[in-house]
Amino acid sequence: MMPDVKWLDALKLPTKIMGGLFAFFVIALVFHWFGFVNLTDFGAVVFSAFVLAALLFGCLFLFSAGDVVRLWLAERSDRRRQESAASAAKAEEIAKADAAKKRILDNLDHLTSKELQYLATALRKGERSFLAYVHDGDIANMLMKHLIGTPGGEHHQDYYPFTITDFVWEELLNRKEEFLARNDKNEQLQRNIRRGPGGRR
Repeated sequence: MMPDVKWLDALKLPTKIMGGLFAFFVIALVFHWFGFVNLTDFGAVVFSAFVLAALLFGCLFLFSAGDVVRLWLAERSDRRRQESAASAAKAEEIAKADAAKKRILDNLDHLTSKELQYLATALRKGERSFLAYVHDGDIANMLMKHLIGTPGGEHHQDYYPFTITDFVWEELLNRKEEFLARNDKNEQLQRNIRRGPGGRR
């Protein structure tokens, strides 16, 4: 007759159950030690069986707990790698956005006199939005440089709405006196050109 090996199913028990069984056998042996329970009253081999069972489930519990700890550490490591990758990606995205903004703001140092006039007029009025001819070449250049934007839609082509980009407007406000002075200088040069070498016109 083949021996019953169903007890091997215990090897497949979850960690919590193995830990509970280990604790049960250990506590039973402690109670036996202090005389609360006499395991030998249940049979000659019961005490030895409890000792072996405590050893068995103790070892199983420790190895199973070790697997749980390793799994937890692996998951924590993966989570840290994912967070680190996400953080690096976000930092790269922010760096790219900052670089793009810098390239746009650099255009403010190379404006045509008409482009500067549009921006200086907006600064003097304290208004980010203005109206201009939709096919104006300088307006097209400012759109291309992302200095301004437009809501689009159907509007009178001679009075088409445009708005200075948020961070560009902030830069203009921070350097307001500089841009107004540059515009005043350009206008003075234009007046001198119109007067010509002979004096006033």
